[in-house]
Amino acid sequence: MNRFRNKNQGFVGGKVGTEKKKCFVALDLPREIVREIMRIQGELKKKNYFLGRYIDPEMMHITLNFLGMKDSEDLVLIRRRLGEIDFSSFEVNLSEIEALNEGGNPRALWVGLKGGGLWRLRQEICRVLGCEDEEFKAHLILCRINKVFDKNRFVSELKKVCVCKKKFDIEKISLMESCVGRRGRFYRVLDEVGLG
Repeated sequence: MNRFRNKNQGFVGGKVGTEKKKCFVALDLPREIVREIMRIQGELKKKNYFLGRYIDPEMMHITLNFLGMKDSEDLVLIRRRLGEIDFSSFEVNLSEIEALNEGGNPRALWVGLKGGGLWRLRQEICRVLGCEDEEFKAHLILCRINKVFDKNRFVSELKKVCVCKKKFDIEKISLMESCVGRRGRFYRVLDEVGLG
């Protein structure tokens, strides 16, 4: 049974074009989680111990699988295969704030996510799409870091930031496109499939 709600009728049932789209499979965030992310970002901004670029919470999502550049034919096949997924809705909760370090320097801050369903769903997506199941750490990136003023203070202050361990339900997956416009990068939902 195909449970997709098509968001982009342009390539379905019409002439197959050659335009390629940068695509990925992701999970949307409920409004209450977006508000919690905004609260955490506000707390980090007040501390002012690094320079960086904060991610717009309205654009946040949980990326499960990067698919790369896909044309219309590819997208028709991906839609059909994702529609074959037989997976029940499940619960996820926010975890701790962590820093991604490169060469001993913090490069990003994220909030981790917990919930075994995330990993099992990702494996199921890899199975139906025939893609490689690489290492996966579920997270929401809060900001990209350019410069930390004092690493010791950064580490100690980060431990003081409280994350409410809010739980939320995952009830659908989204096939998304990464686009670049005049105002920078944005994401567009191409299709959604509900989880039973």
